[in-house]
Amino acid sequence: MRNWWVRSHGFSYNADLPALCHAQLGGTIKPEELTKLQDIAGTMAPQITDYTQFATEYLNVFTAGFHYSFAIAIIAMAISLTIYILNKKTFPDPANKVQVKGGAEITAMDVAEIKQRMYALFAVFAVVIFFWFSFHQNGLTLTFFARDYTLLNIGGWNFAAELFQSMNPFFVVFLTPIVMALFAWLRAKGKEPSTPKKIGIGMAIAAFAYVVMAIGSRNVPAYSELGGMTDAMKVTPFLLISTYFILTVAELFISPLGISFVSKVAPPQYQGIMQGLWLCATAVGNQLL
Repeated sequence: MRNWWVRSHGFSYNADLPALCHAQLGGTIKPEELTKLQDIAGTMAPQITDYTQFATEYLNVFTAGFHYSFAIAIIAMAISLTIYILNKKTFPDPANKVQVKGGAEITAMDVAEIKQRMYALFAVFAVVIFFWFSFHQNGLTLTFFARDYTLLNIGGWNFAAELFQSMNPFFVVFLTPIVMALFAWLRAKGKEPSTPKKIGIGMAIAAFAYVVMAIGSRNVPAYSELGGMTDAMKVTPFLLISTYFILTVAELFISPLGISFVSKVAPPQYQGIMQGLWLCATAVGNQLL
């Protein structure tokens, strides 16, 4: 939506342009940045001479497009909320859930078993902190890598760095039935790993994704030398696509299985707080970004 809005007003999207326009309007633009602004602006308006006016017009259009994009996200969330409200009455009532073990209702667990279960849960929480710390680089460092180090062109098609953010949701939809089928096949053979083992495998897969990134980006210049970087020095977009593919596989080994593990292992009286601590572990991982 944003890119279409920008194009419909005679401009084109460039990841560097908003910052350059702000620097021009703020009077803080450096000589090399002004040259870059002039080069980019020249591709959109060859006859331009007033770069302050160009910066103002571009930012107005860019901001409006961003707001419309955000409005679409709000509408999508409203639709989701509406679907939830309309179907809420069909959901099972957790208050009616009976804990059953060996045909008898469980009224309480002994202290030793509660402690054992809590230790297992806290170990999982500690592990997933590092997973979310690595996985959610896709919204930070990997997006900067896409903008600064990746050739944003495939077969003559130019695209924005943010488009890589669609890779993970696409792979989630595409890979979920495949990963679930793999688990079912292993289960039928009696070789399905336990949930903690799956989480450990997921962590190893996530680590492998960054091995791929490290190998694929070993020849790119340092961040301080980006000013002289040419397209020939940038990496193929398939490096990031491969990384997102591997990270999504890791996510499918950890995220849904981890939530299921918490619900199965948590003592009945601590179900709510353990689910909350799972989300807290996610939050801590995000904070460590």
